[in-house]
Amino acid sequence: MKFHFQQAIRAVILLAFSAMIFNLHLTGEIEKFTNPKYNGLSKIVAILFLFLFVVQFTRIFSLSHKDHLHSHNCCVHHSHNKLQSNSKKLFSYFIITVPLLTGFLIPAKTLDASIAEKKGGVMIISKKTQNTKLKEYAESVTSNESIGENLYGNEHTVDPSLIVERQEIPEKNITD
Repeated sequence: MKFHFQQAIRAVILLAFSAMIFNLHLTGEIEKFTNPKYNGLSKIVAILFLFLFVVQFTRIFSLSHKDHLHSHNCCVHHSHNKLQSNSKKLFSYFIITVPLLTGFLIPAKTLDASIAEKKGGVMIISKKTQNTKLKEYAESVTSNESIGENLYGNEHTVDPSLIVERQEIPEKNITD
């Protein structure tokens, strides 16, 4: 009976993903990461990972010692370079385990008002200045003092046909 270390690592990764998703559902923290309408789908994924773990667990031990069934001169489409192959495997396992480590070690935190203030402060200020410019322009247009004035400054020229059309449009009463 032979133990396959790489198959065991894969089984542990599948079990860890399944456990993490089940834990998020049990604690209710899954809603911090996904839309609530996808809760059923994430439960299916957790069950699928658990099923794949069971399948992978059967591959950890084998009765035969046949690792390589082909000769080393069989073809040229793959390499037998163990060092390059192992570094690629380690890198791929690292990429897969990073979400697991962050999921188990870093606590989930919802965005509260203080974080939103820090992140959205610039956007709020820019919206205020944009709204004040639009209000000033709307006041100048409704007073008909400067219909030909350009809202965008000197960057864009005003089309004279639009000014003529604006003068011909009758004012609508908002209370109608």
